[in-house]
Amino acid sequence: MQSIKSSKESHDSILKVLNGFFGVFDNRAEREPNWELLRKLCTSGVRIVKCESEHEQVDDLDGFIRPRIEVLSSGELTDFYETMVDAKIHSFGRIAHAFITYKKQGIYQGKPLLGYGKKSIQLLNMAGSWKIHSITWFDETDSCLIDDELKS
Repeated sequence: MQSIKSSKESHDSILKVLNGFFGVFDNRAEREPNWELLRKLCTSGVRIVKCESEHEQVDDLDGFIRPRIEVLSSGELTDFYETMVDAKIHSFGRIAHAFITYKKQGIYQGKPLLGYGKKSIQLLNMAGSWKIHSITWFDETDSCLIDDELKS
């Protein structure tokens, strides 16, 4: 049976995966998103769910990547990045969960974009490596606000 890393080692390994995930979408300074890295960070059966006020959009990895290639490569969204501003990570054996507050910023169709939201990410330890298996997120709205202390 494979041994599981200690909590500190697991936490650090999970943070590395999460930072890698957020880094994929960074197109500041004309960077190209690293879609192959995203594929390496996720399980083959990953599900990605964007929750909105009235409905959800559920995608597999290809369905998630496809529209982002266009928006991040066409010039429609430039100088874009997302970053974690708070993360609560819990792991037990080969499973982990991260509840993340994130900030996104860039220039969308020539206008400044700034937003916040929450992501719930589940990970599995597969053959000694943490992989993202599920992502669900909800962007901040007027009726669902991120705490101001997380926005400083």
